[in-house]
Amino acid sequence: MHYFFPVETISRELDFRILLAAMIVESGDEIYVGQHDLIHSLAARCRGGIYVGKNIFKKRSSAEKGERYYALKDNDIDVVYLHEEGAVFAGSPTDWKETLRRQYDLSHFRESDKVCDWGQFQQQFDQARGCEADVLCTGHPRFDLYKNQYSSYYAPEVSKLSERFGAYVLINGNYGIANHGLGVEHVFSDAGNYNPDDETARLERVALFTESGKQLLSMVALTHSLSVKFPDVNFVYRPHPSENPVFYQSVFRGVKNIVVSREGPVGPWILGARALIHDGCTTAIEAALANIKVINYKPKLILGYDIWLPNQFGVNVSDEASVADLLNEDTLRIDSQACHSAETGPGVYPKPSHLLANLHLDSFGALLDVIRQTSRANSARVIQKRASNRTITLLAKLHQFRKSLATAKSHVTKSSAAYHRGKFDRFDFNYIEEKIKIAGEMTNKPLQFEKLGKDLVRISKLN
Repeated sequence: MHYFFPVETISRELDFRILLAAMIVESGDEIYVGQHDLIHSLAARCRGGIYVGKNIFKKRSSAEKGERYYALKDNDIDVVYLHEEGAVFAGSPTDWKETLRRQYDLSHFRESDKVCDWGQFQQQFDQARGCEADVLCTGHPRFDLYKNQYSSYYAPEVSKLSERFGAYVLINGNYGIANHGLGVEHVFSDAGNYNPDDETARLERVALFTESGKQLLSMVALTHSLSVKFPDVNFVYRPHPSENPVFYQSVFRGVKNIVVSREGPVGPWILGARALIHDGCTTAIEAALANIKVINYKPKLILGYDIWLPNQFGVNVSDEASVADLLNEDTLRIDSQACHSAETGPGVYPKPSHLLANLHLDSFGALLDVIRQTSRANSARVIQKRASNRTITLLAKLHQFRKSLATAKSHVTKSSAAYHRGKFDRFDFNYIEEKIKIAGEMTNKPLQFEKLGKDLVRISKLN
């Protein structure tokens, strides 16, 4: 059986996919992990198999025709659909449902597919929409990497970061509206879903842009203030993948104990931190699962623009002095279990565990069961056919040529090229080799991987 694992943002997706591949792979299996466009080109040359991911849709649901999806189905490839954003949304539950509705249209899926949701909230909403495929609650396995049973996965990177920075504090940016990697022109463009003719939507976008900007500047001010109060502590400011890191490099330039870095995956940075400071960032959930101190900093709470779920994990503060006091409490740890059953919010909000099933189940195990079930059904129905190594090599070279051509075109700005490189530049094969070795040890399987291009690898089991 061959499996297709598309990657859009390396720092967010690569690690859990490698460990998941190690759990799945058996003798004779081939698992392709690569940039999502290249994965689709490869899948078009195969017959049978399982696609695990979200990149079958390129547009918002109202405009999506499903060309990529139907190309997979024409080749008898079944889909295990797992979105990278399933519970961390701004606004109220009504707003969350509208966001989910825009992300994907369930009418495309067929009976042989599976839709995997982050929690009961998303599952119940998707089931109510109607779908031929089974809609299942699995959580998302990338959150499981922060649980104790998987702690060895990031151990080498955590050790190196501790040697470099000591007991550092991690501050995560999350201001893709105020500081988008493609610039403000993207935020107020058709590509950014901005419609100046819709007065209501226009005012909502302006208000969101304004509030995001206020919070961004507050976080910048807090970081400068903390660097003065704690001159012997390193503060690592990590921009969100959608943000422009140059902004932070400029506003923190010359401050010795503030480091702006988007280096590598975020996991080791969280696990090695003395504390994490954020507002509405998914990393707060990950830190809580690892029992790292979490501080939710928001000078002014406006529910309509608050990203609710991450702010349920940790201590909520609204002033710089309170943040400093919490950092001084070295023994303070935020127990992630304390938030799991609490009914928080103004009455209409669900339990956090209803939004994210990882809080009460093993997501790797749940997703693995779904993939194996889908795989057995596909292999019983379809005669598998893989692409030749020559074809794969040619596809990888063509993909690189298209990337180079797109970058060279005059209408592609430097900021646009930098934005896409920030999400997916190219694979670090030394890092992948190390992770596959660790994943093999964790699963007690002898694994091997092959480089099939700068953006594609194949993982298999040694006989």
